[in-house]
Amino acid sequence: MPGWLVRVTVAVLLVGLPVRVQGQPSDPQALALAEALATYRGGELRGALQRLGTIPQEKLNETVFRFCTREDLPPRLRIVRMRISTALLTEMAIERTRHQVVAWIDPYFAAARALVRRLSEMADEARDGASEAERRFARDWYLLVVSFRHGRSEAGWSRAYLAEARQLFPKDPEVLLVSGSDHEMVSHVSAGYMRRFNASGQGASESKINPEKELEEAEKYLKQAAALAPDFVEARLRLGRVLMRRGDPDGAARELQAALDHAGQDPARFTQVRYLAWMFLGLVEVDRGNLESAEQSYAEALRLYPRAQAIKVAMSELAYLKGRDAEAAAQVVSMMESFVREDPWWTYLLGDAWHFEARLAEMRAQALR
Repeated sequence: MPGWLVRVTVAVLLVGLPVRVQGQPSDPQALALAEALATYRGGELRGALQRLGTIPQEKLNETVFRFCTREDLPPRLRIVRMRISTALLTEMAIERTRHQVVAWIDPYFAAARALVRRLSEMADEARDGASEAERRFARDWYLLVVSFRHGRSEAGWSRAYLAEARQLFPKDPEVLLVSGSDHEMVSHVSAGYMRRFNASGQGASESKINPEKELEEAEKYLKQAAALAPDFVEARLRLGRVLMRRGDPDGAARELQAALDHAGQDPARFTQVRYLAWMFLGLVEVDRGNLESAEQSYAEALRLYPRAQAIKVAMSELAYLKGRDAEAAAQVVSMMESFVREDPWWTYLLGDAWHFEARLAEMRAQALR
């Protein structure tokens, strides 16, 4: 970003900031924040994070709110400041948390969350021109943070943010889908305890993991998401697999076929979903004893991802069940020879993590529009 354009952007963002007689801002933290936001808008993330990092953490929350919510600001500028600040604070929190071994509350996440909650309240009250766009921004922020936590297998944190998101957006299909995927992810843990928090980082507690209860909760949320948005392909996909694991092959087949039908309307967009739906449908058919149908489903999955590993393991099992031992062994050898990171199955297991990059890009687009 050219230096003169940074200065112009800073000047715009500093509208309403108190100044001394000498012409210099009386609030160095606010100036640092304005410069960080201007740098961020210019596409220089590293420089923006460095400038943001100069604000003492003990003054961060106060500085952000004083800068973003001044009553003498034009309403639209107030919203602009809140959105961009939320995005930059979140980028900083993600960058810092990536390198933490122990997940704990981050002051940048805390400040971003406070802004998001304020934006959501403003949208609900139609205050200062806040509208559905701000409400969507707030919802998408929660989903981004959950996606990030899922990628780190931090279900104690993701669950806290999802509980808050469901309070703010109780009938939102995406929030319900991700809530279901959260419980589905934890259901794979057969034993142990989960350390849980609330979204503010307080009230840490531990609870024993109950895989069957997790599946029950996953089914509940996924059914709600599918009922609200019948064409929501990922909700139908995940619901199908959960029903399969809960011993309802007919219900599973119905949901997986629905996922394939809806995904077929935009096949290029839903390649991963189609691959998984065909593979899961094949597993259902094996359970029902329909080995020929299972083979057809597996063939469709393999066509979409020829080098994927999970489908080759499934095909090996099917060949063994059909008495074709040599083919079963060949599939395992093929799987081991083509071990590449392109099988959607591996990311599917981490809940919403496979949407992290898309959600991060969407937050940036919404904040900087």
